[in-house]
Amino acid sequence: MKKWIVVLLLSLGAGTSLFADSVISDTTITFKNLEPEPQHRRVSQTISQILTQYHYLKKAIDDSMSSQMFDRYLESLDPNRLYFLSGDIRDFEKFRFMFDDFVNSGQLNVAYAIFNTYEKRVAERLQYVFHHIDQPFDFTLDEYLNYDRENAPWANNPAELDELWRKRLKNETLRLKLAGKDPAGIVKTLRKRYKRMQKNVAQSQSEDVFQILMNAFAESFDPHTNYFSPKEFDDFKIRMSQSLEGIGARLVNENDYTKVVAIVPGGPADKSKLLHPNDKIVGVAQG
Repeated sequence: MKKWIVVLLLSLGAGTSLFADSVISDTTITFKNLEPEPQHRRVSQTISQILTQYHYLKKAIDDSMSSQMFDRYLESLDPNRLYFLSGDIRDFEKFRFMFDDFVNSGQLNVAYAIFNTYEKRVAERLQYVFHHIDQPFDFTLDEYLNYDRENAPWANNPAELDELWRKRLKNETLRLKLAGKDPAGIVKTLRKRYKRMQKNVAQSQSEDVFQILMNAFAESFDPHTNYFSPKEFDDFKIRMSQSLEGIGARLVNENDYTKVVAIVPGGPADKSKLLHPNDKIVGVAQG
């Protein structure tokens, strides 16, 4: 089935790193609250106009679509219901039929407030993990973990999430144990895994939240319509071509990094002599 892609290359400002505003430790984890950037209002209104006028389904942006957007947005943030509490969802419900108004007007603060709550809940779960990552587990107990939680009830309180995450840690520990890792290696692997998750959340920028929201909007027209931010569109082209246009290098994803496979002869990277095969790209910046 053909996938329809909405790509808006509007002049969005480059986001700044959040590491300076995020506390990253095993004991206290916080993430910076994000807010919509000034250009997001205009872009949201433009996307609304484009989809209304040019999408082949000609759907109305009304309360029915708003409800779909609301569900898709929450699903994008917490698809397995591992972070939000039922009380959070009750608080969010009053906005279910207002998301259409948000995208039409460009007033996106509520969506960002929901995302900031999500980050808060992620921080709480990470703190739990790091406090319990080396605890012993009794594998003789008869208990199970429901992995498919798409339709599971939201946890009513942190204690219920603690129990869910205890079982997740136990399951991950068992899998690593069956793979042949010793206790020290299991703890090291899990700590690295969740530190990587923590780093990824800390890197979230305003544009990332905007893209999640706009995709919830576009996919409410049909699941094959997507919004790409300029950065995501560039990343998409790189993934499709496995090359970084403009510098003359072929790339491949390897673990957490982008690895240089080859340098194109005569290209900027070749002439600069600063980039070589097997180099790992840990960041991209200007200047």
